Amino acid sequence: MAKSNTRARLLSLILAAALIICAVTPALADETHWAQGIVDELNTVYGEALFTADDGNVAKEDAIALFQKLKSDTDTGMFTDPTDQSEFVRRDKMCHAIYELFLGLMAYPDPEVDELKSFEDVPPGDIQVRTLATLGLVNGVGYGYFLPQAYITNAEMAVLIYRAYNKMGGVRVAKDLIEGTGNFNDFPGFIDVPPEHWAYEGIMYLQSLGIVNGRGDGTYGPEENLTRAELSAVVLRVKNVLNGGSEGDAYTPSSDYISPSDVSAEDWFYETAAHALENGYLVTDAYGNFNPFDIVTREEVGYASVRLYMEASQTLIANTSVLDRFSDGGDVSARYINEMSYLVSIGMFMGDGLGHLMPRDTMSRATLGLFISRVMRGLDTSKMHDYEMEVKEALGLLDRPTGETDEIEEAEEV
Repeated sequence: MAKSNTRARLLSLILAAALIICAVTPALADETHWAQGIVDELNTVYGEALFTADDGNVAKEDAIALFQKLKSDTDTGMFTDPTDQSEFVRRDKMCHAIYELFLGLMAYPDPEVDELKSFEDVPPGDIQVRTLATLGLVNGVGYGYFLPQAYITNAEMAVLIYRAYNKMGGVRVAKDLIEGTGNFNDFPGFIDVPPEHWAYEGIMYLQSLGIVNGRGDGTYGPEENLTRAELSAVVLRVKNVLNGGSEGDAYTPSSDYISPSDVSAEDWFYETAAHALENGYLVTDAYGNFNPFDIVTREEVGYASVRLYMEASQTLIANTSVLDRFSDGGDVSARYINEMSYLVSIGMFMGDGLGHLMPRDTMSRATLGLFISRVMRGLDTSKMHDYEMEVKEALGLLDRPTGETDEIEEAEEV
């Protein structure tokens, strides 16, 4: 009876909130694994096929070989627990390995024990799993379960390592940190963004990737606003980095591209604007104008950041009711509402703490640097995969977890 009432309440909330289910084209869903983009980026940085995007279980001998490749002084004993005679690596054991090897290099401190995320089937004393879950590196399988003794797949391991690397400043920076060959101090920085600046970490992260270069005089201009033309340039650099190329790679518009009337072929932003418009990262106004010198708003940046991780033909999942928590949630433009709802749902946009989302407010260069860095380190196709799972769980379309039946049944009886 309790389950029926819970299901009814969930469905009522969802119908009232007009939840939108993400529709990926069938061809894309069949041909591309949800972790393929992450695997491609990892393999590109390492220059060899160390990772795979498949759902096969990770063999212990393969995990040992991989971690020794990533970090030569790896203690392989973490994967050879004498009480576990299986040839495959359990989910909790992989979390323990990631915690021991990489946590000290991450840009975030250990949360306090009483703030750690918990699961129905994870012992309270398993600080490693709970810490990684709190940091957003791992998620459960729905309904409050983690299935710690289930085997981790190759795709899941790749995503876990990728997210750990992002906490260190990105895959390229993390690789150097792990190998002891680099850190943020290798980059000159900006005289108007000292280490104590609130956006320092984010701006330095983007500079390390070549996405921001400042004003050319050693300054960054953190309090200055950004134009749509400048945002289109940032978007192209970000996309180049996400694709594993150079941040300075040029873009050639398609042969049938028609430029807006307010963008000419002589403008320095002609190619970057074409890239943003042809791929759906930025949009024109109702009159077909690009408005290159307009100051960008928070919702425009939010929209572009989400679309960077999606196929042009992909429709976004979004629970638009999350905007109701803000007094100005209704100010979000209709064309940006799904992307902004998604960012609020995953905690990327949190407002000012006073109930204001401020979607049409301008965004300073400092805020942009911090926000884009957080997106690049925390938002990827695997996060969208997680979010789709959460929506299916709310709709009652997600299968109950299996593999640790006794623990689950016992918890349900309680």
